[in-house]
Amino acid sequence: MFHDPNRFPVLRALTQATPIFQSELEDLCRDDFLPWPDRGAYVGGWLLFPLFAAKAPTGFAVDYAAHRRRCPRSMDVLRDHPRVFSAAFSWLDPGGHVTSHLDEPRAYNLRAQLGLRINGDVPLRSNGETRRQRAGEMLLFDTRYQHEIANASSSERIALVLDFEYSLDEEAGLIAEAEMQAGGQRIESAGGFIWRRGW
Repeated sequence: MFHDPNRFPVLRALTQATPIFQSELEDLCRDDFLPWPDRGAYVGGWLLFPLFAAKAPTGFAVDYAAHRRRCPRSMDVLRDHPRVFSAAFSWLDPGGHVTSHLDEPRAYNLRAQLGLRINGDVPLRSNGETRRQRAGEMLLFDTRYQHEIANASSSERIALVLDFEYSLDEEAGLIAEAEMQAGGQRIESAGGFIWRRGW
């Protein structure tokens, strides 16, 4: 399920910082990134350069402090937004495909992806809806629904992937937006989990 990122000031501010993230990305090469440890979750090459995370997957040995030292200006921007609890540069090789999956449920949490280097067709699907992203554009979606991404272009696709917490006050707007997407069907919430009856 996609949401409007402009609803959140934190995402508007991070989108405006795109040139900072792109500039520091230029100092990184593919060898600086780490393959996602669950090799059954994707086809081709999918690698990450994590800056910080609330929880790392098993088998993912990351020197977060070293990564943050490589990206000081990006960290300056991200520190201004404490609701962001996970941030990583994500590299998907040409022909790469992160297959359809659900993430571990976490209340009041959404995933944002800020396109930094995208040249060509890179469809991102969430809950049956497909969107295509340009560099400098933010996509926002709920990872508790099936989602996947494929790089059908001839060059790598790199994005800044962010997990952030939204507030109880913001939930009403998200529910109204989801109801519009569902053609007026009632959307319910249970402790930060937005869902449509019958899903």
